[in-house]
Amino acid sequence: MLETLQNVSAVTYRPNQIPHVVWTRLNTHYQAAVELSRLLLTLHTPDLIGGSHHTSGLTIDMAALFEQFVREALREALHLSSGEFPDAHACKPLHLDNACQVRLFPDLSLWIEGRCHFIGDVKYKRDTGGGHNDDLYQLLAYSTAIRLPEATLIYAQGPPSPHIHNVVGKDVRLKIHHVDLAKPPSELLEQIQILAEEVKTAAALALPTR
Repeated sequence: MLETLQNVSAVTYRPNQIPHVVWTRLNTHYQAAVELSRLLLTLHTPDLIGGSHHTSGLTIDMAALFEQFVREALREALHLSSGEFPDAHACKPLHLDNACQVRLFPDLSLWIEGRCHFIGDVKYKRDTGGGHNDDLYQLLAYSTAIRLPEATLIYAQGPPSPHIHNVVGKDVRLKIHHVDLAKPPSELLEQIQILAEEVKTAAALALPTR
């Protein structure tokens, strides 16, 4: 593949100057992907109205994308493997009940030597600071099931300072953080680095005393 592209160089075009491609029987199998790329590069989108023309489409699950971004960025910032900081459906079995009938799938979890030291969830939602009730209930379920004193909830938008809920009748803290997606990439990664330090602190709290 690299040999095929060895004579290809990157060229920058303005959005209104993206060239058209001449389609032949030799390249027509690329047409759908290329035309969709042209649509994105020219900053256009098709109107979803009835008509006789077909166009390529692209649907992005932003909730899944945001979750994956946060997890991958934290994994890299913490220098952990996918086994130590797994995807939601790849983490070790975690159940809310003793009969193991209610399976839980936390978005974020840190595992060392078979034991979970951090647990959290990611929500592609706006938040005013204190979190949404149903998200907090879910976070408490994670903390209860894994018997951790702290769990973290990360929203896609909200105030910069974290918010902490101390659960009534339990020695558990639910921490709320927000990521400002409007920031440039460098500042966005700085926010992730701050979250990584929070993960380290929470994991240290979960370690058994020696």
